[in-house]
Amino acid sequence: MSAADPPLRILMVNSTYDAPMVGGAQRSVRLLAEGLASRGHRVVVLCLTPEARPTLRRVGGLRVLGLPIPNLYWPFGSEQQGAARKLIWHAIDSHNPIMSRLIARVVCATRSDIVHSNAMSGLSTSIWLGARSAGAAVVHTLRDYHTLCPRTSLFRNGESCRSRCADCRVLSWPRVLNSGSVDAVVGNSRHILDRHLGAGAFKTTPVRRVISGPIDIRDRSGLGPDLERTPGDPALRLGFLGKLAPEKGIEELCRAVADVGADRCGLVIAGDGERAYVDRLRATYETSAVRFLGRVERPDEVLSRIDALAVPSVWEEPLSRTIFEAYGAGVPVIVSNRGGNPEAVDPGVTGFVVDPEQPEAFAGLLRDLAVAPHRLAVMRPAAFSKADTYSQDTVAAAYEEVYREVLTP
Repeated sequence: MSAADPPLRILMVNSTYDAPMVGGAQRSVRLLAEGLASRGHRVVVLCLTPEARPTLRRVGGLRVLGLPIPNLYWPFGSEQQGAARKLIWHAIDSHNPIMSRLIARVVCATRSDIVHSNAMSGLSTSIWLGARSAGAAVVHTLRDYHTLCPRTSLFRNGESCRSRCADCRVLSWPRVLNSGSVDAVVGNSRHILDRHLGAGAFKTTPVRRVISGPIDIRDRSGLGPDLERTPGDPALRLGFLGKLAPEKGIEELCRAVADVGADRCGLVIAGDGERAYVDRLRATYETSAVRFLGRVERPDEVLSRIDALAVPSVWEEPLSRTIFEAYGAGVPVIVSNRGGNPEAVDPGVTGFVVDPEQPEAFAGLLRDLAVAPHRLAVMRPAAFSKADTYSQDTVAAAYEEVYREVLTP
């Protein structure tokens, strides 16, 4: 922000903000909110709370307002819901006038210039209507497929949805219609932006951008994997970070590692997921070559011990933030050719792109890297440098430009 530009009043909206089970969108939104505040803007955060009454607290120096969800149940818990309740919940979430009125009151109370929405489950796209009615400009960042798919993933029965099924079309129709109230839409990848535009969402939105990130790279002293090997280490040390779920391609990765052999390739898996699935993964694939660490508090607990991070998603993942977290530690990546992840990789420079449906080629790449691990070692400087593209301040400045554009008459 230049000295001539006045600070903006921004209402940053996300389903959750500092929940214990942290997802990639939540981490990105929190870093963005704090980055904008550090650039002199007044940022208030709005999220959902499981409490019966609104909450107000401070997190990282920012005011965080929690709204009770005006729907049948809290969607982020472990309690299983019946099919009928789920259907009703999603129908309400598709168009929720109560949430529209609530957001309008918050906009007026905070005198916000901008309402910036992100992950929307439980909030309803009706907040876009309420924000506009209260006089705020609306910016939305696409971090999942909520506008097009009640499950937010466009992934069903073990496969990515090439076209939307009937229930998605019906339940998402109000969401697509409400997207006409958005002044600027930002994809965290070109893939997710194009997928929404191709489905007819945001077709009247005048400002469209692609902005990926952010990550915190203010202190990277000592980061970067140790090149020295300890006795017993395999030639190639791989890591996986994130949620353990079928769409993440973990089984394909484990099978490829097994094909290479424990003496040449090892894999550490950090993350958690549904108990039954994690138990089955461990029973099937855990060996001396494949180790499950459970959830880790900091990504560098894994990144400091590996030669490359694997992101083998079999779904159309919008963009995994673990890619640029790896770059921040100077670690190259191996990603699948699905969704937006390949956009973040310079093949042969910061990593490699593979097809998870071609297991022989996947295992072949790992064998080649195990024989010549220097191919990854020479990528470390480029990976480290590419992290600057996703820095907290760089991404905050890019969003600042979007805000100024939608506020310019």
